[in-house]
Amino acid sequence: MDHWTKNELLKELSRLGYEVDASMSFNYNNNLNRKSYKARSIYIRETSSGLGCCNIHARRDANFKALQDIRFRVEVIDRGRIWEL
Repeated sequence: MDHWTKNELLKELSRLGYEVDASMSFNYNNNLNRKSYKARSIYIRETSSGLGCCNIHARRDANFKALQDIRFRVEVIDRGRIWEL
């Protein structure tokens, strides 16, 4: 996993045409695994349409493929919480 700061992630999302919707993101304690940890579920949406990145009607272009790469290989820890992208 690549370790990014919150600001690095937000900057790259913006460059790709995405943003984090803070009103749809939330903190919780993930205790379903062997080891529990503090987490933040992150809701990513398209800047232009407001659709969630995983919405069936969202775009599936090269920027989406770059976003998926980020979601699978980047780890962000902010204020002691693992961001679940």
